[in-house]
Amino acid sequence: MLIKCRECGQEISDKAEMCPHCGTPFVVKGEPVDETTQMNAAPNPGNTQQQQYQQPQQPYYPPQQNSSGNGLLYLIIGLLAAGLIGLGLYVFLGQKSDTQEQTGKEVAKVETPTTTTETEEKPAPQVEKVIVAVPEKEPTDYPQGHFALDGSISKYGCHIDLDLSDNEATGSYYYTKNGSNHRLYLTGEVNGQHVELHEYNDDGDQTGYFNGMFNGITYEGTFINYKSQVMGFKFYAK
Repeated sequence: MLIKCRECGQEISDKAEMCPHCGTPFVVKGEPVDETTQMNAAPNPGNTQQQQYQQPQQPYYPPQQNSSGNGLLYLIIGLLAAGLIGLGLYVFLGQKSDTQEQTGKEVAKVETPTTTTETEEKPAPQVEKVIVAVPEKEPTDYPQGHFALDGSISKYGCHIDLDLSDNEATGSYYYTKNGSNHRLYLTGEVNGQHVELHEYNDDGDQTGYFNGMFNGITYEGTFINYKSQVMGFKFYAK
């Protein structure tokens, strides 16, 4: 228990024999000192040679603090520190494991073969060359003679047998889907490479008109049918 010193007013233990702050005797063996003891113990300023009387001092033992509270605090701090260290190790090891797994996937992706033996052994596919026309004659400014032409009027395949003599043109043609027995007849004029052909049926009625340029290899221009429909045509000489 703490009490205040009668002289200096500082707090001291009630078991102290003297004030540790000002040196005033306070108790002797647990009992308060009387005035005579205080007088004898007080210093005499007039006589510096006189020995001051003072009660024998007993060793001062400060009150012991409760150590159980400090131990509990240290235990809590230790547990928190251990938890933080464990959490840090868990995060570090987890990141390292993810990095190793990703690296393993990349290596496996690089090492995976992209071709097989079967693919390498397969022969390259053969590509057929399509030849539209292989001319047997040289182009000429004034074609003459007999010509066999294959081609189409719009999207319809046809074959023309054409004879050119001076300024006259004669011949016949048929649609491929109908066959050679269903021919239409041709007659017209030639002026250099310009060839005009009129189409007639078996009854002698005009059913169409060809107007185009022919160089001995290619005959190309426009065709007008009996319905006055205009269509493009192109033929190649064999």
